[in-house]
Amino acid sequence: MNPSQAIKVAREVLEGDFALHYFSDEHLNLMQRLEESLRSPKGEVILLQGSAGCGITTLLRRLQTQYPTATLMLKGDIYIGYWDFVDHLCDAFNIRRGDYRKKLLPAHLLRVLSLTKRKALLIDDLDIYISNEDELGQVFSTIRSLSAKVPEFTAVLSTRNKQLINRFFKYSQANWWSHSIQQRISLEEYYDFANRLWEGLNERYSLDVVIANLESLEPRNSLNLQDVNRELRLHYVERFLLQYGAMGLLSNLNDLNEYESYV
Repeated sequence: MNPSQAIKVAREVLEGDFALHYFSDEHLNLMQRLEESLRSPKGEVILLQGSAGCGITTLLRRLQTQYPTATLMLKGDIYIGYWDFVDHLCDAFNIRRGDYRKKLLPAHLLRVLSLTKRKALLIDDLDIYISNEDELGQVFSTIRSLSAKVPEFTAVLSTRNKQLINRFFKYSQANWWSHSIQQRISLEEYYDFANRLWEGLNERYSLDVVIANLESLEPRNSLNLQDVNRELRLHYVERFLLQYGAMGLLSNLNDLNEYESYV
């Protein structure tokens, strides 16, 4: 690998989609509980809360990857102002919406949900699908109706919107539950995370970067998950570039320091 190729790999390490199966003991326990909900669906509605970078996006992507025939990830990165939540659901299940009264669920949607194996709906950043305050209640009233009419229907949602969180608890049923993911990890979890991340990156990119002295990298001020993930990847890239003689192509490591970690 020549230095120019090494720079390209370094950027991919920082900006690519590689992520560990879990980041902390809390993530692992939550993942196992969610997997159980997918294997034995009981019509649960699950709300995941946490600040940016706490790992919710990665967790939902992992569920979709592990259970592709049982889950459907609702995608709606482009805001469509004239669509309501039911419109987004119909689009996700490839259903022609047609003309229907806004407060009623289309019969086709219920029929498809009853027949499909993909009865678990994953929604990251539920806020995306809300265009105005009037729809705040519609989201959870719709989900509650779906749960009542399709008993195996499961929804795993994430949001940081306080109004949506309040609506979740207002409409909550016996089989609805929420989990707030912690942003900070313990020192023991930091060492475990660092070792697994280093080994995972080496395996993913077929490299043999020698692991750093983790004590020298130990965060002094923060064990914030997003900060730890970013700093460890930057240290990995620095050692990788030094090992392959590519540091000379950069004026300094800040040329790669625009990296933002979304875990």
